[in-house]
Amino acid sequence: ALLELKDDGVSCHITNSIIYGNGPMMNTKSPASDDVTLRRCLVGADGSDDDTFIDMLWNSDPMFITDTDRYIFDYRVGPGSPAEGAADASLTLPEAVRDFYGRERGSTPDLGAYQH
Repeated sequence: ALLELKDDGVSCHITNSIIYGNGPMMNTKSPASDDVTLRRCLVGADGSDDDTFIDMLWNSDPMFITDTDRYIFDYRVGPGSPAEGAADASLTLPEAVRDFYGRERGSTPDLGAYQH
Protein backbone atom coordinates (compact mmCIF):
# COMPACT_ATOMS: atom_id res chain seq x y z
CA ALA A 1 0.00 0.00 0.00
CA LEU A 2 1.16 3.49 -0.77
CA LEU A 3 -0.39 6.42 1.11
CA GLU A 4 0.68 9.98 0.39
CA LEU A 5 -0.53 13.20 2.00
CA LYS A 6 -0.78 15.97 -0.57
CA ASP A 7 -1.67 19.64 -0.32
CA ASP A 8 -5.01 18.93 -1.99
CA GLY A 9 -5.86 15.74 -0.08
CA VAL A 10 -4.80 12.14 0.25
CA SER A 11 -3.44 9.82 -2.40
CA CYS A 12 -3.92 6.14 -1.59
CA HIS A 13 -2.97 3.18 -3.77
CA ILE A 14 -3.43 -0.31 -2.32
CA THR A 15 -2.16 -3.29 -4.31
CA ASN A 16 -1.80 -7.07 -3.83
CA SER A 17 -3.55 -6.88 -0.46
CA ILE A 18 -6.26 -8.65 1.52
CA ILE A 19 -9.07 -6.63 3.09
CA TYR A 20 -11.11 -9.07 5.13
CA GLY A 21 -12.37 -9.43 8.69
CA ASN A 22 -15.21 -9.64 11.16
CA GLY A 23 -15.87 -5.88 11.28
CA PRO A 24 -18.10 -3.87 9.02
CA MET A 25 -17.25 -4.27 5.36
CA MET A 26 -15.76 -1.45 3.38
CA ASN A 27 -17.77 0.88 1.19
CA THR A 28 -17.36 -0.45 -2.35
CA LYS A 29 -18.65 2.73 -3.95
CA SER A 30 -15.91 4.72 -5.68
CA PRO A 31 -14.70 7.69 -3.61
CA ALA A 32 -15.03 11.27 -4.85
CA SER A 33 -11.24 11.52 -5.18
CA ASP A 34 -9.62 10.29 -8.38
CA ASP A 35 -6.44 9.53 -6.48
CA VAL A 36 -7.59 6.40 -4.61
CA THR A 37 -7.18 2.94 -6.14
CA LEU A 38 -7.30 -0.64 -5.01
CA ARG A 39 -5.65 -2.96 -7.52
CA ARG A 40 -5.50 -6.75 -7.39
CA CYS A 41 -6.85 -7.07 -3.85
CA LEU A 42 -9.05 -9.72 -2.25
CA VAL A 43 -12.04 -8.36 -0.35
CA GLY A 44 -14.85 -10.03 1.56
CA ALA A 45 -17.44 -7.65 0.13
CA ASP A 46 -19.54 -7.73 -3.02
CA GLY A 47 -18.65 -5.20 -5.67
CA SER A 48 -17.51 -4.74 -9.22
CA ASP A 49 -14.43 -3.36 -10.92
CA ASP A 50 -14.34 0.26 -12.04
CA ASP A 51 -11.73 3.05 -12.19
CA THR A 52 -11.08 2.76 -8.41
CA PHE A 53 -11.37 -1.00 -7.89
CA ILE A 54 -9.21 -2.71 -10.51
CA ASP A 55 -8.77 -6.46 -11.11
CA MET A 56 -10.25 -7.34 -7.72
CA LEU A 57 -11.15 -10.71 -6.16
CA TRP A 58 -14.64 -9.87 -4.88
CA ASN A 59 -16.58 -11.62 -2.10
CA SER A 60 -13.73 -14.01 -1.35
CA ASP A 61 -12.44 -15.72 1.78
CA PRO A 62 -8.63 -15.67 2.04
CA MET A 63 -8.73 -18.92 4.06
CA PHE A 64 -6.15 -17.76 6.62
CA ILE A 65 -4.42 -20.47 8.64
CA THR A 66 -6.12 -20.31 12.04
CA ASP A 67 -6.84 -22.52 15.03
CA THR A 68 -9.35 -20.51 17.06
CA ASP A 69 -9.56 -23.14 19.83
CA ARG A 70 -5.85 -22.59 20.55
CA TYR A 71 -5.91 -18.84 19.69
CA ILE A 72 -3.54 -19.30 16.76
CA PHE A 73 -4.07 -16.68 14.07
CA ASP A 74 -1.52 -17.08 11.31
CA TYR A 75 -2.34 -14.68 8.52
CA ARG A 76 -0.67 -16.69 5.80
CA VAL A 77 -3.23 -18.01 3.35
CA GLY A 78 -3.99 -21.70 3.45
CA PRO A 79 -3.87 -24.24 0.63
CA GLY A 80 -6.62 -23.64 -1.92
CA SER A 81 -7.04 -19.98 -0.99
CA PRO A 82 -7.98 -17.72 -3.90
CA ALA A 83 -5.19 -15.39 -2.67
CA GLU A 84 -2.50 -18.07 -3.16
CA GLY A 85 -0.34 -17.05 -6.14
CA ALA A 86 -2.89 -14.36 -7.09
CA ALA A 87 -0.74 -11.24 -6.68
CA ASP A 88 0.58 -9.33 -9.66
CA ALA A 89 4.39 -9.53 -9.26
CA SER A 90 4.83 -6.41 -11.40
CA LEU A 91 3.02 -4.39 -8.70
CA THR A 92 5.30 -5.54 -5.86
CA LEU A 93 7.27 -2.64 -4.43
CA PRO A 94 11.03 -3.20 -4.05
CA GLU A 95 10.57 -2.92 -0.27
CA ALA A 96 8.14 -5.87 -0.35
CA VAL A 97 10.05 -8.52 -2.31
CA ARG A 98 10.18 -10.47 0.96
CA ASP A 99 7.23 -11.12 3.25
CA PHE A 100 7.15 -10.38 7.00
CA TYR A 101 8.90 -13.72 7.68
CA GLY A 102 11.66 -12.90 5.20
CA ARG A 103 10.44 -15.34 2.52
CA GLU A 104 10.96 -14.20 -1.06
CA ARG A 105 7.72 -13.61 -2.94
CA GLY A 106 9.09 -14.80 -6.30
CA SER A 107 7.30 -14.64 -9.64
CA THR A 108 3.89 -15.88 -8.35
CA PRO A 109 3.39 -14.12 -5.01
CA ASP A 110 0.41 -14.52 -2.72
CA LEU A 111 -1.83 -11.58 -1.89
CA GLY A 112 -1.30 -10.14 1.59
CA ALA A 113 1.62 -9.66 3.96
CA TYR A 114 2.81 -13.28 4.04
CA GLN A 115 3.90 -15.82 1.45
CA HIS A 116 2.42 -19.34 1.87
